[in-house]
Amino acid sequence: MRWPTVASVLVHVAAVAALLLASFWRLEKVQAKYTPLVFMAGVAPPPPAPPPPPPAGGSLSGKVKPKPRVTKDLTQPVQVERRALEAAEPPAAKGGVQGGEEGGEEGGQVGGQIGGSKEGVLGGILGGVGTAAPPAAPEAPRVVPAVLIEGGRIAGNAQIQLPEATKQIMSAQSIPSLDVAVKLCLSDAGAPSSIELKKPSGFAELDQKIEREMRAWRYRPYQVNSKPVPVCTAIIFRYRLR
Repeated sequence: MRWPTVASVLVHVAAVAALLLASFWRLEKVQAKYTPLVFMAGVAPPPPAPPPPPPAGGSLSGKVKPKPRVTKDLTQPVQVERRALEAAEPPAAKGGVQGGEEGGEEGGQVGGQIGGSKEGVLGGILGGVGTAAPPAAPEAPRVVPAVLIEGGRIAGNAQIQLPEATKQIMSAQSIPSLDVAVKLCLSDAGAPSSIELKKPSGFAELDQKIEREMRAWRYRPYQVNSKPVPVCTAIIFRYRLR
């Protein structure tokens, strides 16, 4: 009784095992249609591809350069400034005069200064008097010979004598003669305006006497085309010992 039972169990176990093997065989056949995955131990994955080289003439900064903004409506700076000024300018007061300025006084003149009076002169100085034409430059004196003015002398001593002290020095040093040249300038009124010794005598007392007495000379005004003019001339004094 025991052997038949054992044999029956073994038969059933073998049948079950055969069925399982048959199912595994069909499963492997079905899965063999797909590409099997192969795992290789100890082999590193290939390195990544190197980055592309930078373009010629520059380097990559890593940022995308933004596209330039295109302005469709171009506005001139002059128009913008004009609009800003018009917006900032206060509205004109009612009753104003065209071309006038804010805070101006009625009846004022164009170009006048703030605080000036109506009767002020245009271009005058604030608080001062009106501008006048600058004075004419003085006329340069004319150079004339001494004979042309000598006849017009009306005052002064023309014969200026040697001082006694100068005579004694000339006699002691055997100086027979002296010449003194003087540049004399007269105003248009005939009075001496300048006296300059061009060739002094070398004796202080004589030179001072000549200059002092010449300042007392007076002449009739020298005229050119019936108009008095200043003149200059040369006066020479000659001294001789007897």
